Amino acid sequence: MEIWDVCDINRNKIKGRTSVRGCDDMRDDEFHLVVFGIAVTPDGRLMVSKRHPDKMFGGMWEFNGGSALSGEDSREAVEREVLEETGLDLKGCEGEIVKTNVKYHPGSNWIYDVWVFRTEIDTSGLVPQQGEVTEIRLESLGWVKERLNNGEFTSLTHEFIESVENFLKK
Repeated sequence: MEIWDVCDINRNKIKGRTSVRGCDDMRDDEFHLVVFGIAVTPDGRLMVSKRHPDKMFGGMWEFNGGSALSGEDSREAVEREVLEETGLDLKGCEGEIVKTNVKYHPGSNWIYDVWVFRTEIDTSGLVPQQGEVTEIRLESLGWVKERLNNGEFTSLTHEFIESVENFLKK
């Protein structure tokens, strides 16, 4: 069971307020935090994973992420999610938020942060999380954009791929 902290639009936690994943019990002015982590190798390849076919958006490519658990901040949540889903430990890696946005869904609004980390990635140490991820790859931005345009990547990626591209140009 996942328990999320509930916050206002400014990310202030609402004292004594949490929500359980799937309960859809948040008011219109309440939110929880969601994170996405994009690991980028020194030569510019991005770590992507394929969602398990039994999950929502099954079989699609994505950047790893998920909801922050109660007590976690954005950085802690993204490090945990990427580690759980891929086995890649981002603790101590250079990273920054390249995009933040708000999504409104009845009963479960969320604020999301997209993190990009520059790091070496030893693919032999990557382990897809059973039931979540079926494949992990390192691919170019061009490969990602092609899959995104072909509908093979989760659609939310359209909202932040330009921010990722701008980060990579630095």
